[in-house]
Amino acid sequence: MANCFVLIGFVALLGSVHCVSECREKKMDIYFLLDSSNSIWIVYYRQMLQFVRDVVKQLDINDDFTRVGVVTFSDDYTRPPLALNRSHSQAQLLRCISELNLPYRTGLETNTHLVLKYVRENNEFRSSATKVMVVVTDGGSRQPECTAREAKLAHDKGFYVFVIGIGHYLEESEWRAIASKPYDRYIMNVTESTPLNYFACILPRRACSQPPIFVGC
Repeated sequence: MANCFVLIGFVALLGSVHCVSECREKKMDIYFLLDSSNSIWIVYYRQMLQFVRDVVKQLDINDDFTRVGVVTFSDDYTRPPLALNRSHSQAQLLRCISELNLPYRTGLETNTHLVLKYVRENNEFRSSATKVMVVVTDGGSRQPECTAREAKLAHDKGFYVFVIGIGHYLEESEWRAIASKPYDRYIMNVTESTPLNYFACILPRRACSQPPIFVGC
């Protein structure tokens, strides 16, 4: 894979996709929530990990600027996840985003509400940073009502929530229950014509353009 990382403007080459993002010195805490239930085939899960790595290549990874967390979920969620408050260089973070550290879980259930609750209640987020969740899933959770409720609580707490739909068993109504609005900005659907690595260009640009939301002011 060819790649080029340039501080000014952040230019990255991801395979055949040329990305230009505006993430320099962006103060952001971004958490990736990766569905690894048995409805998500292993080939898709590996694409998810590569997608996260491709996004990370475009971010200004630094304790003062952008920090990244990653958690996988099915019946439950990864314990421990790749946490926000671990101090990583970009190179270290890229090495950590692997099946060794984030194994494919193949659980029988998709308890999306549990992982949304975990991330929302996580005390690692900085109050002055833009807070982002990126949920990569087919959308078929075990308790959709609970999923919708936890997503609303995340919105109310100042999170921007992106949903990337992937897989063969897609529940688009659930994507809309999870994602921030407008949906055409916060929902991205992987298809044959728009593969996952295509969104590795779009997501950083959209996330980095968002200001922090200050709740309770």
